[in-house]
Amino acid sequence: MGRIETGYADLVCTSSLSPCSFCQCTLARQLGIRTIRILDDENYRPNKEDYRKAGITPEIVPDSRIEATFKTWVNDDRYKVLWNRDIGIATGLKKAPLTLTAAQMAAGMDRAERLALRAETLGEAPIGAIILDNLGVVVGSGHAGIRAGNDASLVAAMAAWRAAGSRDDWGRHTLILTAGPDYIALGMFKIFNFGQLIVGSDRVFAGQLQAVRDLGKPVSVRQTATQADAALKAWLANNSPAHAREYFGADWEKV
Repeated sequence: MGRIETGYADLVCTSSLSPCSFCQCTLARQLGIRTIRILDDENYRPNKEDYRKAGITPEIVPDSRIEATFKTWVNDDRYKVLWNRDIGIATGLKKAPLTLTAAQMAAGMDRAERLALRAETLGEAPIGAIILDNLGVVVGSGHAGIRAGNDASLVAAMAAWRAAGSRDDWGRHTLILTAGPDYIALGMFKIFNFGQLIVGSDRVFAGQLQAVRDLGKPVSVRQTATQADAALKAWLANNSPAHAREYFGADWEKV
């Protein structure tokens, strides 16, 4: 789905399967979509309470062909690992300790800030993201690209996550952001169990920082992304609240 300047609240999303909690949060809290039409509610049933919490209303419109097709796929042992990974319930994986050094974290933050400033030149919200493995190796990096990429979901965390590709255990990975986490970044911790969060600064946008803390995840705010802070503050001054909500979440209010 491309970017829609007037927002996404009036859209109805149609999904072959009932969306997982991460998708629900992305659709409802990040984009502001309020209704989802589900064609197969038999083969995968996430906690329906999550719909209410996310503020999204499901409409069940059964399609027998889709139900039969997915029933065959989901019961095939060849796809079990892939399926569990995709919905964030992969288990039995050996978790490596998070042993990043101060130098590795500082280098990651410096790179994230450079990405944020690059986003600024493209007219994007200047937010950068880096994903490090437990050895401090950069496995994914990116910056916000909603306008340039015509992609409603391309916040900085999502850009870095896509660049990282498929991984067996996100719990051994660290997400570095120049500003606070949006709802997509929150879902990376809540649903896919990312290991820890490092934020360059929460002065301009704290976002869902406390929500990540409430999950019991290691979180640190370094207050070092000073150039990105200045750029983000200027970007907010030059863009409408409606445009800012595309990056910060549908419930963001200008203060």
